[in-house]
Amino acid sequence: MPIQIVSREHFSLICEMFESADASIKIISPFIGLDMAQMLANNMACNPSLEVEIITRFYRADFIKGVSRIAALEKLYGAGAKIYALLGLHTKLYLFGEDVALLGSANFTSGGFKINHELSLCVKDENEVNPHLVIYFNDLVSAINQSGNYLLTAEKIAEEKYLVESAIKSKRNKNTEYRNDAMFGANINMSSQADDTDQSDTIQSILSAKSPTENSEVLLNEYIIMRLSISPDNQGRMYDGEETIQAYMADQKIRDYTWYSTNALHAGMAIEKVKEFNDAINNGKNVSILFAIGKSSGGINEIAYKANVLEVRSSRQPEPLPTNDYPVIWHGKKATIWLKINNIQRETVLKANMFKFSKNGEDLQKVIIGKNRFSFGYISYK
Repeated sequence: MPIQIVSREHFSLICEMFESADASIKIISPFIGLDMAQMLANNMACNPSLEVEIITRFYRADFIKGVSRIAALEKLYGAGAKIYALLGLHTKLYLFGEDVALLGSANFTSGGFKINHELSLCVKDENEVNPHLVIYFNDLVSAINQSGNYLLTAEKIAEEKYLVESAIKSKRNKNTEYRNDAMFGANINMSSQADDTDQSDTIQSILSAKSPTENSEVLLNEYIIMRLSISPDNQGRMYDGEETIQAYMADQKIRDYTWYSTNALHAGMAIEKVKEFNDAINNGKNVSILFAIGKSSGGINEIAYKANVLEVRSSRQPEPLPTNDYPVIWHGKKATIWLKINNIQRETVLKANMFKFSKNGEDLQKVIIGKNRFSFGYISYK
């Protein structure tokens, strides 16, 4: 079963996952218990090639209260795990390779996996979900690394262990709650991650990326793809891919939509394709365009932005738009393709290596980084 609801089987399930994991285990959990840490450390000892990464909280108050154990971090570090500290952490996610995930309410403690009432989803071999969860973890590690040095060291753990033990011994009255606000970790301000485009959160992006059999709002599991290149405005000034998108985003704010134009297909889109997209839009389905930006145009050869498509217009010869509802720097432009779009936002979940071209099955990432002249097409999940 690709997706399984887990309630009473947490411990037996994670034991099975530990035994079957052969390449990597990635864990996000605010609290780490000693029993669970010991079990994972034993598994790592039996499989020296296993790579383990953990993101957790590093709060002295948690260690003093015993809800998380500094000894558990010491055990895992000694076994070879990479452990990152993050402030404000609440996510619980367990990844076993790239194809198996457990996400829900359970912390990596005996309480979470043996005692408490917890609810999780086990997701196996879901090509539209599992890769996004790996990306979520990797992006979080990248954000932690960019914010400072919050990869735990033996010295940091030993120092904290001494301070925690000293704090526990210094408690005079066991009935009194002693407060200790010492916290260590990356401070990633989630509100600052959102830009003016009101970017959706990761889970929403994952859900919106589901195939049409699982989400009737998505059209045929297909996206329009545009690779942006250097292009001139009507005064001859050259714009790279990022500058181009920013111009459309600014224009979108004027009326909540804008018209994107391109001559990438010299004879325009096929009539059947235009009808297919417009019929889907008129029936309330979601049609999206992804914008990739190559290195030669200010990007990193990757999908960078996404937008909703509200209407598709195309012609055999370049034609002007009857209105000026597009960036003023391109007023007067004639194009074979005009797309009415809104909700332009930076895309961080969908990656080029997840897609192939619908017509010939070519790998999108290879095409983006290649030397061919591709600019516009239609893609679907691999």
